[in-house]
Parts: sequence; structure tokens; C-alpha cells
Amino acid sequence: MGCGCWAQLLEEKKAREMGITAIVGTRRKHRVAAVVEKLLEERVPPVLFTDRADISASPSWDNLLLESARFHVRAFVKVQDGCDHHCTYCIIPSVRGASVSRNPREVLSEIRNLASHGIREVVLTGIHLGLYGKNNGFSLVKLVKAVEDVDGIDRIRFGSIEPFGLDEKLLEGLAESDKFCPHLHIPLQSGDDEILRRMGRGYRGRDFIALSKKARKILGEDLHISTDVIVGFPGEDKNAFLRTMDVLESAGVGRIHAFPFSPRQGTPAAEFPERPDPGKVKERMKEILDFAAASQHRYASPFVGKT
Repeated sequence: MGCGCWAQLLEEKKAREMGITAIVGTRRKHRVAAVVEKLLEERVPPVLFTDRADISASPSWDNLLLESARFHVRAFVKVQDGCDHHCTYCIIPSVRGASVSRNPREVLSEIRNLASHGIREVVLTGIHLGLYGKNNGFSLVKLVKAVEDVDGIDRIRFGSIEPFGLDEKLLEGLAESDKFCPHLHIPLQSGDDEILRRMGRGYRGRDFIALSKKARKILGEDLHISTDVIVGFPGEDKNAFLRTMDVLESAGVGRIHAFPFSPRQGTPAAEFPERPDPGKVKERMKEILDFAAASQHRYASPFVGKT
């Protein structure tokens, strides 16, 4: 069986060659168990069974629920899917479609159930979490406040939120929460303005620094900011890489998730020229990972011995 983003784009001919019996797309994951049961019960011969939504015309939510999380006190609850921001390196809009927000009643019902099973911390997740509420009129701030009121839930986090989805109104709303943990994962991807332009990110390195300072001013100086960085994007030279390092330093980032650029077939960036030499990319990866370890240590050191 092929399931999820990869399966959404998988050609049926290729699937047959790989011996795949069923394809279940991104908005049909809740049907995986039913598809397996159907294939087993009917003992269908090895012909391809396909269950994929037309994501360009499907605003529906894939109602895949987390009913319990055994041996855990933290649960990840997905509240948003899809993306309207077409970064040049990203295939997600093609496989997950436009942004769709989960009904807040369903979100709260799932969280109440999780709390009844011992969950004390929920992490609200999404592909582009800042777009939550765009198509249901229920803002992310309202959702956080509603989750706060669920009995048994002591802590709330965001999985990741884009710089262009984190405005002052949202920050001020989070500051009013007694249960929101002082951590934001804000993807940077690059600190060089030209590389950011090529990526289609819509902001500059200085904007990320300003956002980090504003977030700490509103949420407190102890706020931990983590981030993602793509190393070796087409056009990145040594100076562009150093500008990224400068932004990370100036923004006071703690944890850094760095990874080398990996072209995705069907994205504009996959065809971009000026790919950096793999050896240079490897060197930059080591440099940024060493910097990341030092940054994490620098952030964590003041908390040693505290609870």
C-alpha cells in the first residue's frame, strides 16, 4: 500500500511496477484501515485499488483521530492542513492542496478525550498553522483559549509556525495564556535576502530578527526560538551562508534543524541552476550543526539547577 503525500503523486503505472495493491491519498488517510479490510475480505487479486481526492477541489478535512496515546502525557493534535504559500522548493501545495482548518468542535472533542486518557500537554500542529481559521472564522488565538479550558490540559504548544503566520495579535493572545509554553519553532530556511527571494519566502533576514525580538518582548526573554535551515539551496555561496549564520546569531536561536537542500521533482527549485558543490554543502552542514550545538547549550545553561 502507498499512502500519504508520496502516494498522492504516484503514477498508477509506477505503482503497479512496484507491486503496490492500493493507493490512499492525503485526504483519505482515515480510510486506510477500511481499504485494508476490503482488500482482505474480498481477496482482491493484485490489481490497483485507488482512493485519492482531487485536492485542487477538495476543501474537506481528513478526519483521522488520535483516540489515545499510551505511555505518553503529550499528544500531537493536527488542526490545519495544506498551504497557500508556494515556496519554490516545496511540493506540499501540490500534494496536500490549499489550506483547510479543522472544525474547532472536533479539535476540542479529541483533546477532551485525550485528557481523559491522561494526556496533559497538547501540541497543535499543521502544515501552515498560522492559516488556521482562514476558512472557518475561528482564529488560532481563540482555539488556544478554548484548549486552555479543557480540564486536565496543563500545557499547550505549537508544532511549527511560519514567520508570515505569526503576527502581533497572535503573540499578544499567547501572552495572555497561562498554559502556553514559552517556545516557538519558526522556520528561517535562509538568512540571505537573495536566497529568501529565490525560495519565495516573502521576508528578509532582518525581518526574522525583528520578529524574534518582538516575540521575546511580548512572550518574555526566556522564550526559546528554534528553527529550520536549508543548506546549499541553489545560488547559495559562502557569503550567503555566512549571512544566514549572522541572522541565527542575532535572532538568538536555540535549537536548529539544518538539512541539505533536496530537490523535489515538480517544484521550480528543482530546475534552478547554481547548485553548490556537495563538498561545500557538507562543510557548511558541519559548521551550522556545531553552531547549533553551541546555541542550544548557551540557551539551556541558565536553567541548570532550576525547575
